[in-house]
Amino acid sequence: MTHAKNFLFTDTKRLVTSPQFMCSCAAFAICSIVGILDEIVMLSDSSVFYLYTVYFYYPFWILCLLFSVIPAITGFFSEWENCYYRCLVMRTGKKAYAITKMISCFVSSACVVAVGQGLFILALCARGPVFLPTDIDTLSGSIYEGLINGTDIWQYFVIRILLQAFGAGFFSVFALFIATKLENIFVVLASPIILYYLIENLSALFKLSGFLSIPKLLKGASDIKGGPWLVLLYAGIFFISITVAVGIAYYFSLKRRMNNA
Repeated sequence: MTHAKNFLFTDTKRLVTSPQFMCSCAAFAICSIVGILDEIVMLSDSSVFYLYTVYFYYPFWILCLLFSVIPAITGFFSEWENCYYRCLVMRTGKKAYAITKMISCFVSSACVVAVGQGLFILALCARGPVFLPTDIDTLSGSIYEGLINGTDIWQYFVIRILLQAFGAGFFSVFALFIATKLENIFVVLASPIILYYLIENLSALFKLSGFLSIPKLLKGASDIKGGPWLVLLYAGIFFISITVAVGIAYYFSLKRRMNNA
């Protein structure tokens, strides 16, 4: 148990301090800015709140699912290429190794989104006001209505970022599962985006409510009643639950790959 705890700490620390992590955060922030560059140029007097809200109507936000998995997936492939995973399994056991990799993958991916979005918002703050009086009616009638003011606007940013972070954690564990099946790292890195669009199309086809629609929860567009913090709590439980489900499949797939290695 002690070895597993130490491995979890060191593996997570290794991921969030790696060059891949730093580059992923910076690249995500830069791509986010590029994604709404037209809005920034055309509406030079717009607020950070407006630009960040409009940002989710552009396709560049989906890149969070790509950049967030880079540190964990490249680390996983590296361990298997140099067979270092065998030393880790000998010290911790197969089950502890699998669970540790899943948790560190989830955490590092969530951190990429949190840091990348934080840098993105800070960059927007450097060019204009965070909130303008004209923004008050922008999300009238939505779950965020009570936060759209000069005092609580930062809660709005935090909730939207955390919703993405939880979602990215789930998709990263799915990519980890795919990594146990395929040896092409580029396909594995792209798998979260492929899965997202598949889920989005199925959600539209079956007209899933905000309680079950992953795209709506991820983009903060859920119609769950009770306020934004309740939505965040529900989304956190929801994404962690489906992550555990995918994690079980990942564990058995990883165990099978180890036995065949």
